Formats: sequence, structure tokens, C-alpha cells
Amino acid sequence: MKSQWIAWSAVSTALLAGCGGTADIRDADQGLQAPDAKVAILFTPREGVYDAKARSARFSGVDGKTIGTSMGGFPDVTRVTPGTHLFKVRCFDPRFWDPHKPSMAETFMLFEATVEAGHFYELGCDMNAHAIDRGTSLESVKNLLHPDAVEKLRP
Repeated sequence: MKSQWIAWSAVSTALLAGCGGTADIRDADQGLQAPDAKVAILFTPREGVYDAKARSARFSGVDGKTIGTSMGGFPDVTRVTPGTHLFKVRCFDPRFWDPHKPSMAETFMLFEATVEAGHFYELGCDMNAHAIDRGTSLESVKNLLHPDAVEKLRP
């Protein structure tokens, strides 16, 4: 029973982290001081953009380095150096959510992608995890991003 409570607590904390005030923006490489125009920006669409029953993808890692976890939370936005990388995302399918078996709704997937400096990439999970290139304009993705992230990413 205690392990179920801990699992439920971890999942609910991670889910609630995406609701509300401050966007969680992380750098994939600690100390990455490059301006946004010099990095690729991968993001999870804010809550309410898509159907509540749609699968969602959260950034978990890049090239074997862990960035987001169930216990530490997953970032809304992750800044990554340009190039070809192996990405790890947490795919969550609310249709399979069961408080007694929370892991049934969650899968971690790997995919390789080449990302370009100054581009915004929306993370997604369908049959496979992927990143959709949404271009270089913050204005074109601002309705997909957490409002606080938009403010933090403004030049």
C-alpha cells in the first residue's frame, strides 16, 4: 500500500508541476550560456492545447544524460545544443491511467533527431516519440507554450 501511495504521489506531483505559475526551463548541458538563437528549444505543449485524452511527451534526457524524472519533474522547455542527438521522452497516455497501477499510463521512448539553432521543436508521442520543427518564430509557437515560458524566452 505504501509503494502505491508513493507512486501516486510522484505521478500527481509531476502532473501538477505543469499546472500553474512558473515554467520549468532547463539547459540540457549544465552551464549552457548561449542565447536562445544559438540553441534548439524543445518543448511540451501547455495543458489545454490538445484534447485532455491526447498522449503527451515530456523531456527526460539527451544522449544518455537525464534531465527530467518522475521524482524531480519534467521541464516544460529544454534548451539543447544544435546537432544530432538521441532524445528520451516520457510518453503519458491518460486513457490508461489507473491510480493502482500508475506506470501503466507511462512509457519512455527514445528517438534520434537533428535539431537546428534557433528552432522550436514540439515533443510528441504517437506510435513513436518525435519532435516537430515549428520554425524559428516565438510568435508562431507562443499559443503552444506555457505563458511564463513565452515571457522567459522573449529576446
